[in-house]
Amino acid sequence: MKITLKKIGDIFVPDTDNDKEMCDKLQDALYSVDISNIDSRTNQQNRAMHKLFSMTAEALNEAGYTMNFVLNRRKYETISKVFSWGKERILGSDKILDKMETRLLSKEEHELPWTMQSVKDTLWRPLQIHITNKESTTKLNKDEIDKVYEVFNSVLSRYGVHVPFPSSELWRDN
Repeated sequence: MKITLKKIGDIFVPDTDNDKEMCDKLQDALYSVDISNIDSRTNQQNRAMHKLFSMTAEALNEAGYTMNFVLNRRKYETISKVFSWGKERILGSDKILDKMETRLLSKEEHELPWTMQSVKDTLWRPLQIHITNKESTTKLNKDEIDKVYEVFNSVLSRYGVHVPFPSSELWRDN
């Protein structure tokens, strides 16, 4: 017999009417219980999350979005807007402003490709902490994973990238 219980404070309560009926049928006796938290992440979800991070790294790399570009995107957008504004208002300064803008936007840093770990640490984890106040992915339950994925997917869509949350078919094939 399998009964689902919800822990509320120090008390275990049957989760559904059916669970309550099953509890009511139990006789006074000593019972052995196997406990598992069905809210917590499963091994399959753990594998799916890591597959998601790998697929995201691959998609961003294939689209030409290096770590530097994604993480510095706001800096580039702000600098470009400032210089566009300046060029419109300051006559005869196009060449000087162009040189300054080029220097500020130059990509002298090494362009780093995305990896499974870098996606997890620099894209997923900050969203996760903001949404759930949990630092470790191992502490997430199923609903929290769904909430973080929804925002994660929204962030990726800004770059025209969509990576579906892997189903068992996806990660089994690869």
